[in-house]
Amino acid sequence: MIHPLAGKWRFVELDLWGNRESVDQRELAHIRFDEQHGGEFSFGDVTGKFDCSYAKTKIYFLWDGREEMGEVSGEGWAELKDDGSVTGEIHFDDGEDASFIAEKWDSLKTSGTHYDRQLIEEQAERNAPCPKIEPSAAGMNGFAIAMFALTIFFGIAGIDAEGRVFWAILVVLFGGIFGPYIYFNNQRRRHSREWMRLDSIARERDARIAVKSDDPT
Repeated sequence: MIHPLAGKWRFVELDLWGNRESVDQRELAHIRFDEQHGGEFSFGDVTGKFDCSYAKTKIYFLWDGREEMGEVSGEGWAELKDDGSVTGEIHFDDGEDASFIAEKWDSLKTSGTHYDRQLIEEQAERNAPCPKIEPSAAGMNGFAIAMFALTIFFGIAGIDAEGRVFWAILVVLFGGIFGPYIYFNNQRRRHSREWMRLDSIARERDARIAVKSDDPT
């Protein structure tokens, strides 16, 4: 049975760090618990990994990590609340404590934000069009075209495929296969990278919008 706290959660309140810019300076501040009794967190210039033990709706953990250029460690706990949020504390061995409230990472896509997969796909297609042909199919088509062209050429020229000519044929055929394959595969990967870039921007932007909308000030 999957523990109710398993998964990734984003910090929406963190009392040790006063503003969202410092909390999210590396990446969106978050904590993650997995089913193998491990996890990790990141906020501000602090990152940590931990081993944890599960209670019914609570998790206790011991962590090690880094803050700026130094090593830090401590312990912490997290508890699932009735409203679906998570509260907890991250204790540092040097005496500092950070209380937090976190929400499920998927809440980035709740109403009130502008996250829209269709719009992201359309923008990615404009910036880096995805090829309409599969790279492997492009390679096979290139091979067929190169073979046809060579057959016609050598038939007209009356050249026998011997010696250096034979190797030249192989070079042309391999070029016909791998040239189109590499080109279309790079185009597909470029489209995928652009989609992921836009998706990341949208998630970060909408997380900030969601946090500000929850702030009464």
